[in-house]
Amino acid sequence: IVKLQLQFKDYLDSLVLDSNHLLSIDILLKPFGISYDLPKSKSILVGHLLDHLRDHYQNNDPIDAIDVAHSAVELGYDPAEAFLDEAPYLMIQMTQELAKGF
Repeated sequence: IVKLQLQFKDYLDSLVLDSNHLLSIDILLKPFGISYDLPKSKSILVGHLLDHLRDHYQNNDPIDAIDVAHSAVELGYDPAEAFLDEAPYLMIQMTQELAKGF
């Protein structure tokens, strides 16, 4: 199921078991039901990103795939920029697909 946004605490809970894995956009977008293939980081862990996000979001704050990818770029995971270039168009498509379900 594709999700446009999640509560931050739900996002954290869904990735806690991946904290020690190398950062990849595919792992970061998994909680949103989005698959996007980019190379893994060679040094940044998922846990590093989660810590970075904790500095900017509270448990009940909404978070979306663009927020997550932007934070990954801030940490130096440059491949996430490719996702950010396409993200607005993907979000529009996701919104349209979700609207069809209603």
